[in-house]
Amino acid sequence: MSRQLTDLRLLYSFSLAASMAKNLRERDVMTCRSCGNEERASEGYPCADCGTFVCIICNFRGVTLCKSCHAKRPEPPLTPTNSTKIDWPEH
Repeated sequence: MSRQLTDLRLLYSFSLAASMAKNLRERDVMTCRSCGNEERASEGYPCADCGTFVCIICNFRGVTLCKSCHAKRPEPPLTPTNSTKIDWPEH
């Protein structure tokens, strides 16, 4: 093979690889079902009820449910329904 033909093939293969690398847009991103932020899929946890993605920031804040599961659950009462009287001994 001639030197020029070899150089042309090498140039073509490098330019093809460069254009493929430029167009390659792999994304390992999932949308948090609680706050809506996009985070890496490996940096999050599943919803405690349905298993959809909840990001690690929400998890650090104590959020373990997605918005739809949180909306399905009833609100806890603001005051206890039956208050227990504590009998403290007098000193």
